[in-house]
Amino acid sequence: MSGDFKAKIVIGCVAILAIGGMLFSVGGRERALAGVNDFIPLYVAATTVGTDGLYAVEPYMDFQNEHFGAAGESLRFTRLPYYSVLLAPLRLLDYPAAYALWSLLRLAAVVAFVWLWTGAQSKADTFLFVAISMPIYMALMTGQDTLLLLPLLALALRYEATRPFVAGVALSLCSIKFHLFTLIPVLLIAQRRWDIGKGFLAGGGALVALSFVGGGWTWPADYLHTLLDDSVHPGPKVMPNLHGLEMPFPVELGLCVSIAVTSWFAMRRMSFDVGLAAALPGGILLSYHSYVMDTVILVPALMIVMLRAEAHWMRLAAVILLSPMPALLLLSGPPESYVMQAGLLLLLGSLLYTGLRRDEASHSLQPAESSAEAA
Repeated sequence: MSGDFKAKIVIGCVAILAIGGMLFSVGGRERALAGVNDFIPLYVAATTVGTDGLYAVEPYMDFQNEHFGAAGESLRFTRLPYYSVLLAPLRLLDYPAAYALWSLLRLAAVVAFVWLWTGAQSKADTFLFVAISMPIYMALMTGQDTLLLLPLLALALRYEATRPFVAGVALSLCSIKFHLFTLIPVLLIAQRRWDIGKGFLAGGGALVALSFVGGGWTWPADYLHTLLDDSVHPGPKVMPNLHGLEMPFPVELGLCVSIAVTSWFAMRRMSFDVGLAAALPGGILLSYHSYVMDTVILVPALMIVMLRAEAHWMRLAAVILLSPMPALLLLSGPPESYVMQAGLLLLLGSLLYTGLRRDEASHSLQPAESSAEAA
C-alpha cells in the first residue's frame, strides 16, 4: 500500500470525523437519531402498499401525530408506487428497527459505490471524494434515499460497454427519483445506445407493471394529484434547480427546453461517461423538486470531470462543487444559494460547449476507456 494511498485514506477519515461530527452536533441530532425525517413517508408507504392510502394525506399525518406528536404536510410519499412494493418488508419491523435497518442499507450503498466505481481514480480517491461530500452526510441524517442512486450509477458506468443491458436496468432503477434523470433518455437517444436502451425500457416496463401492484389501477391520477400539491414542494428558495431561482415560469420553461435541446446535440459527440457527467447536473437543474441531499449524484459526475477535463479551471470547479461550501451556501438561502445554481450551470455549460466543439481528431475531454479495461 503506497504512502499516497494511506494519506488519502487518513485525510478522508479526518474529513468524516470533522464534517460528520459538526453536522451531528449542530444539525438536528435528536431528529436524526429518532428518525423524524424523510424516512417517515417511506415507512408509511411500506405499511399502506396496495391500498387507497398510499397517496392519501391522512395515513401520513396520523402516523406522525401518533409517534411524534406533530405532523408536517410535506412528509408524504412522492415516489412511484413500485417503490412502496420494494419497501414493503419494512412493515415487518417497528419504526425504530426499520429506521436502523434503513440507515445501515444507505451506509452500505455508499460503501458499494466506492467499491464499484470504475473510473481511473483509485479506491482511495473515491473514498476521499465521498468523505468531503456534505450532501452525503445530510442525506444520511435526513433519512433520504438518494444514496441508493450512487451504486446504481456506478453499475451503469461499469457495465455500459461489457453488459449494456445490465447498465440499462441499473439506470431504470434510478427512477426512484426520476425527476433528477430527465436527461438520461436524451443521452441514450443522442448516442444511439440502443443496447443500454433495451435494458432501460425492460426495467422501466417491469417497474411500471409493479406500480399497478403497489398503487392499484388509479395510481397515475392519484400520483399526479400528489405531485400537483404545493405542500410537498416546500422551500423553493433552497432548491439547487432552476426553480430555486424563482424566475417567471415561461423563462424557466424556456431555459429547460434550451438545456434539453443543447444537451441532445452535444451528447452525440461525447463519450458515454462524459455524457453521463453532463446529464446529472443537467437533471438537477431541470428538476422541479430537489434539495441539497439530491446533489449527492454530483459525486460521480464531478469525479468524471476531474478525470477527463484537461482545462485546469474545470477540475478546480469540480473540486469546489465537491467541497462542503456550495451545499452550505445553498442552505443559507438567496442570494448565497445562487452559488449552487451558478456552479451547476457553469459545469453543464462547459461540458456541452466542449461536446459541441468536439471533432474526431481533437477535443478537451478525452473519451472514456472501456468498462472492460477499467474493471
